[in-house]
Amino acid sequence: MIDLDPHDRTLIQSIFTEIRDSGWFRRNAVTEWELLKLILREHSLEGWDEEELAERCRQLAHKRFS
Repeated sequence: MIDLDPHDRTLIQSIFTEIRDSGWFRRNAVTEWELLKLILREHSLEGWDEEELAERCRQLAHKRFS
């Protein structure tokens, strides 16, 4: 289990919700789970600020799930 501080949980939830609710996202249980894994993986990489992380996740998700 990943132990995230409250700020990181809020950030990840915000990115997830924004992408999940986008018109281009093909939403179902599998794609939502895969999206969460994508965001958590990108979050674990060092060197991203919050906006860079969100943008990177949007780009990767759009390529994969649109």
